[in-house]
Amino acid sequence: MANEQIANFLLYVDGTLFKRFGQREFEAKLGPISAGADHRYTLTESSFAGSESAAAPALRVVPPLHGLSLDAAVAALKARAFTVGKLVQVSTASVSEGTVIGPTDVRILPEGAAVDLQIATSGVARSPLLFTISVAPRVRVVQKTLVARVLLSRRARIDVTLDAKPYRRIRRWHFTQVHAGATILVLKPGQKLPPGSYRLYWKATSLADGSIARRITRLQIVSSSRVHAAVTPQVVIIDSSRQTLASQPHADVVRLPSEQAFQYATYHDVSVILVDVDSGGIQLLKSLRTVFPSTAVIAISGDPAKLATAAKAGAIAVPRSTSAAKLKALIARVVAANRARG
Repeated sequence: MANEQIANFLLYVDGTLFKRFGQREFEAKLGPISAGADHRYTLTESSFAGSESAAAPALRVVPPLHGLSLDAAVAALKARAFTVGKLVQVSTASVSEGTVIGPTDVRILPEGAAVDLQIATSGVARSPLLFTISVAPRVRVVQKTLVARVLLSRRARIDVTLDAKPYRRIRRWHFTQVHAGATILVLKPGQKLPPGSYRLYWKATSLADGSIARRITRLQIVSSSRVHAAVTPQVVIIDSSRQTLASQPHADVVRLPSEQAFQYATYHDVSVILVDVDSGGIQLLKSLRTVFPSTAVIAISGDPAKLATAAKAGAIAVPRSTSAAKLKALIARVVAANRARG
């Protein structure tokens, strides 16, 4: 909207309207804010005609991290939709090695922002190399490439080996410079893989100190007639979604943060993933479609432009005004279609 067309700014706290501001009001007193208070702050604009814009990216308070272990700090950040930034080692003899000692100030950042952590060390010590992998556990026989999403706490070399049972090596890949954060890796087998069970062996080697992390993921190559074969269909809701879906007949429904959703879909046969692109973002949707191309992704938004982008990315675009009953019916149809192909 042009500035003169803006009638009000609307501030929401945890999805509830907190206050309206005039078109030339640019600050508000919210009172003291502590790191222990978990609130989501979003802003919208309303026009003189009464229409309201989509929400700006949500702001959230960085949780208290001082005194936590690294794993606990990572979990606390993920719980508030933040990611881990740089791990900075700080030499100190008064705190147990590996303990998070910073940041200590109160910060409000956009969801998805990376937060750097200060880690206590008594000298030159190795901090754990965090390494997670997201990859579709079942793919069609016609799929020529495998796509994985890796998440690293620091820059590393990644070596991947594809084996078929029993212990028959098919292909190896080497990625010598993978940066910290999330990265998409494309694996080309170089040959048509027949239906069957496979394993991917992953090795990440830190380029900073040589520490190593290993993982194994399973892979099932299936005929193009049916990809999902879970006895009870699996449905995942990304918990940034404001859509409610308490239950789904004849299906298991789980609500997870985005990172946990990637992990869950790697080790479970997930038929449907539901994501709110207004809060989760289009990039999250695109990553899900890239890593899990045979899993139906339902994108919810109140913005027609985002719905069009979601549909172009291969998602099932659903307006926010869609009722819970209609959304349940849609998921049921998608699950039924997956089962019918078998």
